[in-house]
Amino acid sequence: MKISTSIKKPTTKHYNIKGKDLDTLFANLEARAFWGRFVANEAVNWGTKDPVEKVTISAKPVIFMPKWTEYSKADKDAKTRFDKMYKALAKHENNHFYHLLEQVAIFVARLDGMETLSAKDAKAEWKTFLADHSKAQKKYDDVTNHGIKEGVEL
Repeated sequence: MKISTSIKKPTTKHYNIKGKDLDTLFANLEARAFWGRFVANEAVNWGTKDPVEKVTISAKPVIFMPKWTEYSKADKDAKTRFDKMYKALAKHENNHFYHLLEQVAIFVARLDGMETLSAKDAKAEWKTFLADHSKAQKKYDDVTNHGIKEGVEL
């Protein structure tokens, strides 16, 4: 079975977040489901043969980051604190990308070790990969407390 991957580097998209000062900004960030977010957008193409002859694993990851709309009006200390948080958050979210790469490598190795793979079993393998990938990402967030232990704080 031929296995190929096409994993793009993450693109970054910003969402606007308001706050006249750091306290208000913090409250608005805390009101959200996330401050930063990594979305892998992973996919697989098993081809049309049964058993599977060709597998293409792809991902077009996106990282969502905050854009403080009142940044230009903030004092120097507030800007410094926001910039420090933003840098730590960007690093944390980019680390999710490396966990994706690791999980894809494990998945490729597992597939590579199979002599044959039916179309039905391929679907089950992908479901297992998605679950394993999700667990790895959750574990990273749990260990880092969603980046707080890596400096994601205001």
